[in-house]
Amino acid sequence: MMVEMVGAPPRPRYRLVGTAIVECAHFDFTNQFADELLFQDSAGTDWAGDYHRVAAARTPGFGVSRWLPANRTPRWIEYLICPLSRDGETVDRFISIEDYEPLTVIEREALPAVHKH
Repeated sequence: MMVEMVGAPPRPRYRLVGTAIVECAHFDFTNQFADELLFQDSAGTDWAGDYHRVAAARTPGFGVSRWLPANRTPRWIEYLICPLSRDGETVDRFISIEDYEPLTVIEREALPAVHKH
């Protein structure tokens, strides 16, 4: 994913969401703000907060989030958020990657859709 900080105060907005993430999310959240979305994770990960923490630290952030697809075995998502800067000082965009624990087609189709608050 490509994410950018927009506005004052800055908020993370998804500029580009990859096809595999859209397939798992059942929703293309390109151009949506992280703080306006409800994701499928059962851990209640504060995705907007994660981007703010990475921006403040000016160093990559790594984490693991968990979710429970269709009341089955809990699964994990590992993610990495890498900060970028246009001016070499202020972090104003990110490249993010996610690695999903393998799911069967049935489990992937049963995932709830990401949606706006």
